[in-house]
Amino acid sequence: MKHLHLDIESRSCADLRKVGVHEYARDPTTDVWCACYGFKVGEIKTWLPDQPCPPEIVDHVAQGGTLRIWNSQFERVMWTNILGPRYGWPMPALEQFECVMAKAYALALPGSLEDAGAALGMAVQKDKDGKRLMLQMSRPRRSKDGSLRWWDEPEKIQRLAAYCVRDVEAELVIDELLLDLQPSEKKVFLLNQKSNDLGVYIDRPLAQAALDVVDKSKLKMDGEMQRLTGGEVPACTNAAGLVRWLRAQGVETDSVDKASISKLLAAPDFNPSVRQALELRQEAAKSSTAKVEVLLNRSATDGWMRGLTQYHGAATGRDAARGAQTHNLPRPQNEDVDSIITAILAQDIPRIETVWGSPMAAVADCIRGMIAAPPGKVIYCADFSAIEARVLPWLAGEHGVLDVFRTGADIYCHAASPIFGFPVNKKDHPKERQVGKTAILGLGFAGGIGAFGTFAKSFGIDMAPVLPRLNATEMEIKKAEKSYNRYVRSVADPMGLEAGLASDVIKQRWRKANSATVALWAALNEAAINAVENPGKAFKAGEHLTYKMAGNWLFCRLPSGRCLAYPSPRIRYEEVEFETDEGEIKVFKAKGVRYMGVNSITRKWSEMRLGSHTLAENCTQSVARDLMVEAALRLDAAGYDVALTVHDEVIAYADEGT
Repeated sequence: MKHLHLDIESRSCADLRKVGVHEYARDPTTDVWCACYGFKVGEIKTWLPDQPCPPEIVDHVAQGGTLRIWNSQFERVMWTNILGPRYGWPMPALEQFECVMAKAYALALPGSLEDAGAALGMAVQKDKDGKRLMLQMSRPRRSKDGSLRWWDEPEKIQRLAAYCVRDVEAELVIDELLLDLQPSEKKVFLLNQKSNDLGVYIDRPLAQAALDVVDKSKLKMDGEMQRLTGGEVPACTNAAGLVRWLRAQGVETDSVDKASISKLLAAPDFNPSVRQALELRQEAAKSSTAKVEVLLNRSATDGWMRGLTQYHGAATGRDAARGAQTHNLPRPQNEDVDSIITAILAQDIPRIETVWGSPMAAVADCIRGMIAAPPGKVIYCADFSAIEARVLPWLAGEHGVLDVFRTGADIYCHAASPIFGFPVNKKDHPKERQVGKTAILGLGFAGGIGAFGTFAKSFGIDMAPVLPRLNATEMEIKKAEKSYNRYVRSVADPMGLEAGLASDVIKQRWRKANSATVALWAALNEAAINAVENPGKAFKAGEHLTYKMAGNWLFCRLPSGRCLAYPSPRIRYEEVEFETDEGEIKVFKAKGVRYMGVNSITRKWSEMRLGSHTLAENCTQSVARDLMVEAALRLDAAGYDVALTVHDEVIAYADEGT
């Protein structure tokens, strides 16, 4: 049976980006301009709302035919809420919907139709005028009398339909170029869609009370900013005005963004007014509190916030957060969150300021608690303990580490013991144990002095005092000094010498104690290079991973049978620094793999380096993801309502008493 492709153009007073598709489709002002559909390029038809549902769509749905759509969640939700109940279209089962965008994500391609086409080498002609018209017609205009009017001129609708037809044809062509999801992955995708339709229940009274506290606090801070600056900066959000005022006070800066303020506040010699103004700006700009408004906007209809994740949004296969960004909700800094919630509900800002200090920080502490269980339900959260610290040594065959987990011993003490040269235990050596934890998290993916230092800083560890406790040998210090000098050349704001030497000595000792993991890094790199140079042939990396070049992709077959994908890989010769056992640095040309991917910073389709760090991290996180989704599928089969996955954690609902 052929696949039906379809695209909808819609309109609404609701802001799709602000409220998400589930709220958007439920808004009474939301409607459909047209739907374009077809089975074959060149034979795409247009349906308009004054027409009955096309017979070929009725027949296709009745026969259980598949509906292949780019970002199928949008069309599916619009179909469920508008095309079906309002226009009499037959309702397909969830299983009939397949997402072409999901197929693109599974092959590490961009998530937009236009960008994916360009990445695949399609000669896609951008229809800028059509896109501009689509954006215009999606929102109403206001008449002179204040009433809202839609852009319903026949010629505009005809032009919009032509734009929609082109999207369907591009989608058809792209679909033919992509691999279908494996049956096991189709189950994961369908569970993702079920979870997005369910969503999480929001404690809206708490969220609204928190938003009121934020608004009142911002008004108070704006007043204080006006007082400090003599009225020259009317609000904490007035960045340009604050920069001008700071310069007038003798502070040289071009920005008051987060990084700039942190750097300025590190200076000890500001006058009190300048410091207070910077602190006010820093406090008012906290982005975490902005999430509260998102929770309210996306749960307005019935208290449920939906559409929270994108299937395979990360290249490793993990879901990516959408909308409220539930994958990075702030962790509470105060233990007594219940008391903070009580004070927020009572709008007791003086008590909040007296007991907990910043009202903004107090609100941030409560954001996780705004995800709640509705009446009659219980919310469950569970994750795998230290999952990546287990997966990596399993892939590497690091049996000593695996035995620690098998016996239930403390893995962080185990890592710290060879670093400090004596048996570390949790009770007597908490600081040493924390260093062991930092080593596991910072060094497992071929990380060096910089990676370790970054994790140490995030844990609040000052590495400089650690150096004497390591009793480093002369050779270790010699190697550490050379590593530190190379590191200093590559970063703008390096850590101090003592901290850097300590970090590198720890790196040396950790690698010596985890030699199988170090060997895996080399094996991954070698297998990837060999696979690219020998298309069609498979190359093993350790016992569990296999690399193979097929078509224009380098694939890594995981233990689950799923494959990681790297588009357009190429061999490049690059200068590599190699450190001998004696601490000498040798520079030579070595082969490496480059591939095309979406740059996480620029969001552009760019050439990326596929080195040992990326390979080890990708494989580890991918295996951890496969374990997590298998558990989520079992929970779903057991009757739990899986609402959300966050990295290696599953959040689900069940009836009280189950």
